Amino acid sequence: MIKTVLFDYAGVITPTKNNFIFATNNSKRFGLTPKELMQMTYENWGDTALGKQKDSDFWNQIANKLKIKPQELMNLVIETFPINKKMVDVIKKTKVNHTTVLFSNQIESWLEKVIDDNKLRNIFTYSINSYNVGSRKPEQKIFLEALKITNSKPEETLFVDDSPENIEAARQIGINTIQFDNFEQFLTEYKGYVCIS
Repeated sequence: MIKTVLFDYAGVITPTKNNFIFATNNSKRFGLTPKELMQMTYENWGDTALGKQKDSDFWNQIANKLKIKPQELMNLVIETFPINKKMVDVIKKTKVNHTTVLFSNQIESWLEKVIDDNKLRNIFTYSINSYNVGSRKPEQKIFLEALKITNSKPEETLFVDDSPENIEAARQIGINTIQFDNFEQFLTEYKGYVCIS
């Protein structure tokens, strides 16, 4: 029986998987190719998502190169990651009888803004992310930390993510998984694990 559900952010709670849409929409504005702009936004992503570099430094470095204010840059990026309201509804219903976890490799300032702007804080029992664990998917450490924090066994846990690599890492620990492709496919599989009315 499933006790805890771990939900990924990019590609699951928002259909957007990466910064490609931001890069495509804004490349001409900054006189760069979409590829160049996307590469720029990922230069220090890993260290920042792990909490090794300050968020402010991450945004400032990119904003200075683009000659734009850091807050404006963050807003431009985040607006290309709209929240899937159907997923939010599923998570709300899930939380009635289960532990729900926001489980993401993400930059703190970005994710906290998304949580606050979309009033997501109350739909999650826990927020366990790369920046507060110091580990990111698909590393085992972040999965084991999630099991510890939620006091859940692998067989009592369901992980929803769009990345095959992350899904495989969870499976190796014994966690149940759903690889998210689209909402309809997800919901069909999800109902096999979790009863939502």
